[in-house]
Amino acid sequence: MLKTMYKRRIHISYIFTFVLLTSITTFLIVDWPITTEEWFEYLLFYFLTLAIAIMIPVSHVKYNKVKDLEVPKTDKHLIHLDHLVIQSNVSYIKELLLFTKKGQYVGKAKVSKISWFMWPFTVLFKNDLLTFIPWTYTIYDHLDQKCMKIKRTGWGIKSTLTIKDEKDSHIGTYVQDDLRMFNIRGNLLDEDGQLVLPIKSDLTGSFRFEDQFGDVVAEYYQGRFPHEYTTLFRDMENHIVYFHRDLSERTETPLWCVNVFVFATKNIGRFT
Repeated sequence: MLKTMYKRRIHISYIFTFVLLTSITTFLIVDWPITTEEWFEYLLFYFLTLAIAIMIPVSHVKYNKVKDLEVPKTDKHLIHLDHLVIQSNVSYIKELLLFTKKGQYVGKAKVSKISWFMWPFTVLFKNDLLTFIPWTYTIYDHLDQKCMKIKRTGWGIKSTLTIKDEKDSHIGTYVQDDLRMFNIRGNLLDEDGQLVLPIKSDLTGSFRFEDQFGDVVAEYYQGRFPHEYTTLFRDMENHIVYFHRDLSERTETPLWCVNVFVFATKNIGRFT
């Protein structure tokens, strides 16, 4: 899946470059620019095309460096891991690919439902739209079997996540204050509405989730990634979350869903 991710970036870069070049050429034929201002407008489109075209050799280099590497298949379910590498896949609406730090593919998270009247807005806002509209994300394991589902309700003031397991049974709720622009404050509740974990992050986007005893159960540091694994994950910025305590599945599964929510609404690069 890691190799497929880089190959997909190559294909999408080719498609976008071709579409933009074709569009610009067509506009030039139909309406040849005359004034300096008109030429400047076309130059902006050419610079955009160039920026996308540069991603083609960059993605080729990344793919060529991993295409011959043998990555063993995982023998663990994703909720039993002590860490998680999260990469953004090339997709219309943000899709997250989940790996171990050794490059083993353990699952993915993608949008399974958005209200029909919101789809026209995705053309302009796309991933930013996920921060303030209702949606449903489904999480799949490495065998492409559904294992979790999170449904977000709320319109930019407060997010409420309803968390369900593979049987579609309610197993938890996460409530977050969306009015905080520079940090995260929320509460993870069990199926009975009792507090399980307070959730918070700092100004850098890093976070440490602690239980009621002050023990760290999960943490993420913005911009920090083990150098020895950059031979597999070759982006300039990679994301790894560590889990530090053996938690019951009743607590562990909702906590994983909160992490998916944080990164689904977080601005992480695709081609960097």
